[in-house]
Amino acid sequence: MQAFRLIGINPPDSQVKGLAARVALLLEQGVDLVHLRLPHAEEAAIVPVLEALAKKALLPRVALASHHALYRRYPTARVHLSTTARSSRTRLGGGVRVSTSTHSLEELVGLPRNEYDYAFLGPIYPSLSKEGYRAEWNFRELAERLGAIGTPAIALGGVTAERLPELKQMGFSGAASIGALWASGDSMATLEESAKRFVAYARG
Repeated sequence: MQAFRLIGINPPDSQVKGLAARVALLLEQGVDLVHLRLPHAEEAAIVPVLEALAKKALLPRVALASHHALYRRYPTARVHLSTTARSSRTRLGGGVRVSTSTHSLEELVGLPRNEYDYAFLGPIYPSLSKEGYRAEWNFRELAERLGAIGTPAIALGGVTAERLPELKQMGFSGAASIGALWASGDSMATLEESAKRFVAYARG
C-alpha cells in the first residue's frame, strides 16, 4: 500500500521572489509534493523558480498547476489539471505524471482508470483559503466508497494537521493543504514549524 501523501499548495497571492526557497523547505521537511499555482505570473518569472528547484533535484516532487507548457522544458516536473483543463490531457502525451481536481464522488469515479496519478477531492471541510467555499459530505459514505475507486483520492479543503488522522481513517490516499500549511507572509521559521507539524500527523 502506498504511503499517505502530504501535498502543499502555494497560497494564491504568493510572490515569485523567494518561492523556490519555500518550496524546497517544505520538501526537505518531508512534505511529499508541492503544487505550484501561479496563474497571474508571467512564464518568464516562473522559470528561475523551476531552475532553482532543478538544481536541488526537487522537480520530480513539484507539480505545475499553471503554465503547463513548461513541462516540456522541465520534463521531470508533474502537471496538475483543473476540472476545466482536463480536456487538454491528451495533448500532454505519455510519460508525464498528471493529477487532476474533482468536486464530487461521481466526478472522481468517472475518471479513466490509470489516467491520473491521483485526484484532489474537495472541499472536504470548509476551505481556509476561500471564504464560503464548502460542501456537505457524508463521511460514512466516503469511507465506504473511497477504497473501491480506481484513482487515488487526495483530500482538499480545510485540511489541517489535526484532521489528517481522520482523513487517513476515511481511506484517502493523501491530503493537500494551502492555508493551514502555508500562509502568505509566513516567515521561513513559521513555515518550517508548520511543515514539521503536518508531517508528524501524516506519519503518525
